[in-house]
Amino acid sequence: MNRRFLLAGFCVWMVLGCGSRQQSALPPAPVPQEPERVRLVAVGDILMHFDVKRVAQRTGSFEPLWSDVEPLFQRADIVFGNLETPVAPLTGKRGVPYIFNAPIELPGDLKRSGFTILSTANNHAYDQGTQGQLETQTHLESDGLAFIGSGKDKASAMTPRILESHGIRIAFLAWTDLFNIDFNREGKSPWVNHLVEEEACVAVRAARQQADAVIVSIHWGVEDHHVPTDRQREVAAKLFEAGADLILGHHPHVLQPLETQEQNGRKVAVAYSLGNFISNQNRTYASERMSLVQGDERDGAAVVATFVRKAPDRVELEKIGYVPLWTENNWWQMKTGGASQREIQVVRLDEADHQGEPYALRRTRIHEMMAPGEEIEPRVN
Repeated sequence: MNRRFLLAGFCVWMVLGCGSRQQSALPPAPVPQEPERVRLVAVGDILMHFDVKRVAQRTGSFEPLWSDVEPLFQRADIVFGNLETPVAPLTGKRGVPYIFNAPIELPGDLKRSGFTILSTANNHAYDQGTQGQLETQTHLESDGLAFIGSGKDKASAMTPRILESHGIRIAFLAWTDLFNIDFNREGKSPWVNHLVEEEACVAVRAARQQADAVIVSIHWGVEDHHVPTDRQREVAAKLFEAGADLILGHHPHVLQPLETQEQNGRKVAVAYSLGNFISNQNRTYASERMSLVQGDERDGAAVVATFVRKAPDRVELEKIGYVPLWTENNWWQMKTGGASQREIQVVRLDEADHQGEPYALRRTRIHEMMAPGEEIEPRVN
C-alpha cells in the first residue's frame, strides 16, 4: 500500500516537474517594434545678400548665422532648403543687388549644419549664366549635398532624387514657376525645371512608382503676399492627385499658410511659402517705430514633418507642424550708433531666450500667417 502511494507521488512529481520545466522554456513574448519613421525639416530661401556674406566672412563661416537652429537640423533625418543663389566664384561675377553669387564655402557650411538636400530651381538659378549653374552643381556634389530642380541637361534635372532613411525611400522633385533670366535651350544644355503642370504631374506619378513618398519643391506665388494665388492652389491640387505627399513652396519672401488635407485616403500637406531662412531683407525694421508688417520678410518657419511606415507597401505623412523663426538684424543699431559691427542671425522663437517683447509679437504674427498649420511643441531647454 505504501509502495503504491510512493509510486503515485513520484509520477505526480514527474508530471508537474516536467510541466514546470517546459513552461519555463517557452520563449518570451515578442516586443512590438516601433514602425520606421523619417523626420524631415524644411526651411525657405537661402539668400546671399552682401551683408549676409560680410557677416559670414567676419565670423569665419556661415554656420554662426543659423547656429541657433542647428540642433533642430541635427535631430532630423533629412533637411531641405531653397538655395536661391548660384555658387559660382570661378565662372561667375561678383554678386550685385538682385543678381546673386555665393562663395565656395557656402555648400560646405550648409552640409556641416545638417542640410542634406537643396532646391536649385528658382528665379535666381541663372544669375551667373549656364556656366554658373553648372559650377553650382559641381560644388554641391563635391560637398555631398543632394540637389533638385536643375541638371546638366533636362533629363537629369527632371530625374527625381531619392533619399533613403530608416528603410523609407523619399523622392524629391523641384520646379520654378518664374525666371529672371531663362537660359533653358532644347534640353541638351544646363537646365532648370520650369513648371509645366502636365509635365510635373507625369514626373510625380513616375516618382511615386519608385519611392514610398514624394516631396515637391516649387518656387511660385507673388512676392510679399501672404495669401496663395489661385494658381498655387490649382497646381497643388493636381500634384496631390498625381501622388505628391508634401509640397514645399517658396519665393514670396513672407510666410503663407501650412495646410493639410486628405487625398485618396492619405494625408497630404502644402506649405505655400516658407518665407526667408537667411537674408538681409527688411533690415531697416525696428519694432519700436514700425508696424509688424514691415518686418514680415524677417519671419520664417522650419516645417517639421514625420513620415511613418504603416505597412510593408504603405508610408504615410504622420504629422506636420512648424518651428517659428526670426532673423535678428542690427542694421538700425549700427546706423544709430548702438552697435559696432554687423550681426545677422536666425533664431528660434520657441526658445526661452526669445519669449519677451518684441519676440512674442513676431511669434503671434507667424502663427497668423501659417494658420491653419500649428506650431510643434516648444523646445525643452
